[in-house]
Amino acid sequence: MQSIQEDMNELRMQLGTGAIRKAYRALLDYMMDLRTRFKNRFPNYSVSGLYQGYMDMTYFAIIPPSLKHRNLKIAIVFNYLKLTFVAAKPPPSHVFEQVALLEVEESGEYC
Repeated sequence: MQSIQEDMNELRMQLGTGAIRKAYRALLDYMMDLRTRFKNRFPNYSVSGLYQGYMDMTYFAIIPPSLKHRNLKIAIVFNYLKLTFVAAKPPPSHVFEQVALLEVEESGEYC
């Protein structure tokens, strides 16, 4: 098992090549574009902000009016390890906590 320092050195080395940063930026640009397309195509749907994750997943939620009254969402989730979109299970609870904080901050209710 590597130490945190060894892991950080490996991260620095890998980021130094530029490939990870370029791929990560391309993925985030794609997800932001996809989110915008949903928002524009379905103006009566609520669309959450983009959750970038910890390089484990990136996602955003779509809330059709038919699901809103049930407090249900459709999550568009990209899984980094599988390099694909998944719908196997809901994101961990820390995701919802962070998204809730972002929504409160965006709404101006955060003090």
